[in-house]
Amino acid sequence: MKPPVTSDPYEILLAHNLWATRGLLERCAELTEEQFGRSIPIGPGERGGLRATLTHMVSAMGRWADRIKGV
Repeated sequence: MKPPVTSDPYEILLAHNLWATRGLLERCAELTEEQFGRSIPIGPGERGGLRATLTHMVSAMGRWADRIKGV
C-alpha cells in the first residue's frame, strides 16, 4: 500500500529519511564484516567508514526524535 500523498514538509522529510536509510542498510547488509568495518576516508572521526557513519546517523536520529518529543 502506498503512503498517502502529503505536502507537509515534516512528513516529506521523514519519508525521505526512511527511504534513504533503509536503502543504505540494505546495501550494507550485503557486505562482509571486513568490508563494513573497513576504514575509509568518509564520515566522522579518524576511523571514518560505513560502521562509524551509520552509527552516527542512527544516534543522531535518536537525538532528533527525543528533541521532537521534548525529552
